[in-house]
Amino acid sequence: MNWYKKSQVNTDIKIWNDCYDYHSGENFCRIIAQDNIGEVIGIINYSIFEDEIDIKMVEVIEPYRRQGVGTKMIEYLKNENLDMNINTGLSTEMGTPFVQSLKEKEIL
Repeated sequence: MNWYKKSQVNTDIKIWNDCYDYHSGENFCRIIAQDNIGEVIGIINYSIFEDEIDIKMVEVIEPYRRQGVGTKMIEYLKNENLDMNINTGLSTEMGTPFVQSLKEKEIL
């Protein structure tokens, strides 16, 4: 899957969850966002352990950044796991404003 390929910007996206591994009580999963032609435009890698979600990485390809794709993926993750705490952990220079905006909007 070459999800770094840049696609034409379109707001019609499909978001889905894929849990692909399990070790010692920890589930490893990802949220995937695709555009209307099936190109992957964003991914959240996360794990679930003892009813807590630990986000490992959030990435949205360049043409889709700052258009709400990352927020929609986080909202999807939250709605799928209403009773779990979401831990964002450390963030990059670009990720810190994103996490702050999610907290300001009371998404996290």
